[in-house]
Amino acid sequence: MRQYEDSACSLQWTIQMRDKQITVISEKLNSHLALFNSVGKEVAAVKQVLGDVECLVGEKENVGMSALS
Repeated sequence: MRQYEDSACSLQWTIQMRDKQITVISEKLNSHLALFNSVGKEVAAVKQVLGDVECLVGEKENVGMSALS
């Protein structure tokens, strides 16, 4: 009977350790997903700024060409 209890205790400990590992991995995964989401938002913001700059440069070039004509 003692051996059965030891085996059950060992199995329970192993399950608890696996649960802790799963929790840690899940937290890391959620952290990485949040980081990727944040990076995606930054990329969108940078693209918007670049688009605005391209428009401004185009407008300035058009004004400069008009002044030369």
